[in-house]
Amino acid sequence: MVRGATLLQAQRWAGTLTATFAFIACAVSGELGPVTMTLFPVGLVGSVQRQRVEELRLVTPQLRAPSTKLGNITKPSKIQN
Repeated sequence: MVRGATLLQAQRWAGTLTATFAFIACAVSGELGPVTMTLFPVGLVGSVQRQRVEELRLVTPQLRAPSTKLGNITKPSKIQN
């Protein structure tokens, strides 16, 4: 079964493409320094990887943080220091 893109995925990719084309426009015009030219692609790859992890976390219930249910209220479990 092939699943289509969700609205959230489409919005994320639209934002990613917008930022990429804006970066390319500035890079071609010479408005960016060498540090920005290096850091943008690294950040772009990192954001795409983060999107995939978040999508997987939303789909896979085992990766969610455990919680304790109290009636209609869901209380997050305590974090150990």
